[in-house]
Amino acid sequence: MPYILKCSSSILTATLQGRSIMTGDFLELQKNRPALFHEPQRQLPPEILPAYPRDWIIHVLPGPHDDEEFVTKEGIAKFYSTRWLVSPSSNRMGIRLEASEKIQWSRLDGGEGGAHPSNILDNGYTIGSVNINGDTPVLLTNEGPDMGGYVCLCTVATGEL
Repeated sequence: MPYILKCSSSILTATLQGRSIMTGDFLELQKNRPALFHEPQRQLPPEILPAYPRDWIIHVLPGPHDDEEFVTKEGIAKFYSTRWLVSPSSNRMGIRLEASEKIQWSRLDGGEGGAHPSNILDNGYTIGSVNINGDTPVLLTNEGPDMGGYVCLCTVATGEL
């Protein structure tokens, strides 16, 4: 049985058989489907498909908190040499990174900023900042926060965004 839709002219402003749809008209949706739905699925030729690498190297600029006041010298070097994995808990606000390595903090707590060493007094964030929430680095995207109280160890170079 075809699907039908009872229409009210005050809601829909389409035409049926050359006239405006009127109250009480019935539309058969299946008969009006575009031919595209009946055609076999098409595929792009393999030679025009982009190749996406499994591993990426992203160039970053240090700072504003790439400093031994926050993370040890060895911790900074390890941070930049770690192979990070994109976490499934990433979203439109930020790309969460995971690794087996922990951040090597220089301090025991965040002082006036809070209990965890990643806490600092609120400051502005830029798009592409690598914000460290606790021990989780988060690459901030266009829809991410523009201010907060976490260490930002580095920022992705504009050309890499």
